[in-house]
Amino acid sequence: MQYSQWREDMQIENNFDSMKKIGVFPVVLIVASVLGIIVFSLAEWSNRAQPQADGSSYALGSNQAGWISCSQATPCASSATTFYVAPTTTLYRISAGVACTSTGAAATAILVVKYTDPSSTVQTITLSTATCTALGVGSIASLDQPSVILAGTNVQYSLTVANSPNYQARIAVYQEGMN
Repeated sequence: MQYSQWREDMQIENNFDSMKKIGVFPVVLIVASVLGIIVFSLAEWSNRAQPQADGSSYALGSNQAGWISCSQATPCASSATTFYVAPTTTLYRISAGVACTSTGAAATAILVVKYTDPSSTVQTITLSTATCTALGVGSIASLDQPSVILAGTNVQYSLTVANSPNYQARIAVYQEGMN
């Protein structure tokens, strides 16, 4: 073995011995942990809360593609209004609900969701009526429905209210399929 090769081997061995003495393994763990925190933080940042119509924040959930949130304070649309455009023809799940937040004589709220299926037929989903005369089971209407939505078409909603109830309405569209 040549002197230069022996010297290089000794330096490597000495460096390794030094690393064992100062505890490089904990340093490596700390660096890996910091990098993990940074990566996790970036992932969370990309999923950050989105502003809503009512001024609050709402974080998009897993596979959630579109949503709308409104109340009597920030009124929902009374005629069909687009809140999402399907990027691909595939299976989606529509989750919608309306709830009365106070009572009123003969007050009601009816939420409607429209989308276009692959045969280019507009489908209308009408939730049951939320009756706001008394709070409880009858003052809430909701659905969770799978639907195949045609690519490039609008998903729309509207809310019809009678006798000025206080309410909250939420609709979310989740992309369940990939094709």
